[in-house]
Amino acid sequence: MLIANKIAASAAFTTGRLTVQHWSDRIADADWLLQALPDLLTPPVLAQLPPSFAPPDSPDGWRRWISDRARECDVYTVCTSADDNMIGLLILAGDDQENAPVIHVGYLLRTDSWGQGYGSELVNGLVDKLADGQACRLLAGVAIDNPASARILQKAGFSRSNTLSDSDTDMFTRSVGRTTI
Repeated sequence: MLIANKIAASAAFTTGRLTVQHWSDRIADADWLLQALPDLLTPPVLAQLPPSFAPPDSPDGWRRWISDRARECDVYTVCTSADDNMIGLLILAGDDQENAPVIHVGYLLRTDSWGQGYGSELVNGLVDKLADGQACRLLAGVAIDNPASARILQKAGFSRSNTLSDSDTDMFTRSVGRTTI
């Protein structure tokens, strides 16, 4: 297992309003996940994502979709603490780098959760969770026509990288964790 994946695998946390846990805990209750995902993965939520995230049209398709995501990255359910209502997914994928591991961060929130501060709470909660662990660099990409997501990252201490950004995507980075001597 990559060092970054070890860091990402321990990223379950809670905030004032959210419970974020690895979805392997939820896959055991496949019906719950299969019911929650279609409400989350709507066209507005998926507009900026790769075609592989497109929602399937059958229960077997959803099972494959879940399996494909589990092979690619660590996926966390984002639920409201008050009622265990899934409002999003946190997606973490790791790369080992020479100086420090890199964790690619992505998140999706259900449209009825937009504008309520959940994105900021989620990203800040992740940063707080990783702050006491091994040093790593977080990397997040945002479509240039998604300024709300860019603001969330900037408020959480991420900086736009001119060298990693392109005409379609702004890339943001942040270092977290402790360096070991």
